[in-house]
Amino acid sequence: MRGKWGKRCIGAILLLSVIIGVLGLLARPSPDHPLFDQPKMLVIAHRGGCGLWPEETLYALHHSMDLGADVLDIDIRSTRDSVLVLIHNATVDSTTNGTGEVQDFTLAALKALDAGYRWTDDNGGHFPFRGRGITVPTLAEVFAAFPDARMNIEIKLDRADMARELGRMIRESGKAEQVIVCSMHKEVMREFRRLYPEVATAASANEVKQFFYLNLVYLGFVYSGVSHLIYVVFFEFWGWMMDCPAEILDGLIDSQEVFTSLVRSKAVVLNFQPS
Repeated sequence: MRGKWGKRCIGAILLLSVIIGVLGLLARPSPDHPLFDQPKMLVIAHRGGCGLWPEETLYALHHSMDLGADVLDIDIRSTRDSVLVLIHNATVDSTTNGTGEVQDFTLAALKALDAGYRWTDDNGGHFPFRGRGITVPTLAEVFAAFPDARMNIEIKLDRADMARELGRMIRESGKAEQVIVCSMHKEVMREFRRLYPEVATAASANEVKQFFYLNLVYLGFVYSGVSHLIYVVFFEFWGWMMDCPAEILDGLIDSQEVFTSLVRSKAVVLNFQPS
């Protein structure tokens, strides 16, 4: 009996090894994209330069470009009348003099708000950008103002219609080789990639988790990159990384397995800023 079970275990191990080997042979890197043909590390202005100026505004974007940023990082949401606008949070409370959810505002109502109202660099001692005519910009305004700028654009809502509209605007503005599109929502990314394969995309939350766990068990070589970039935001994964000892995480980040997989996805961005 022991001999029979031993043979079965050996057979199962061999079969599993064959399956893993086949998956490794079938694994493919994501396709090349002109956006990543860069000779240097790129400087990305997070939320358009939120640490220096009112975030996600034309004012901040212009100053970030003047400062030498290579890529503008922006987030988009949709107004009640279906216009794509730049704003990170679900509500306008933290950046403007208004209150309420972005999706409940028409564009006209949103434009009436002061987008520089809440910005301060001394814990509320001074608010230097209040009353200076800074408003929430539309994505169309940003594309018009920065026709040659590279951008990282995150779709904040789980809405396929936003993916379709964003892709249409990218294609019509000729920015397909200048933009990275990302979203935490897998269905949004699936729809965007289906319709606009010429645009570079970053991994969704589930894709990053798959990448992480495969490397954790030394199976990174079977990972196939459907995205062009892996964007690792450590605070986003703190909840599910909390129980993982620091030495394991350090070993994971330093391991050859991770870098083998990163080659398949072309690029990685590590972002340690709090949200």
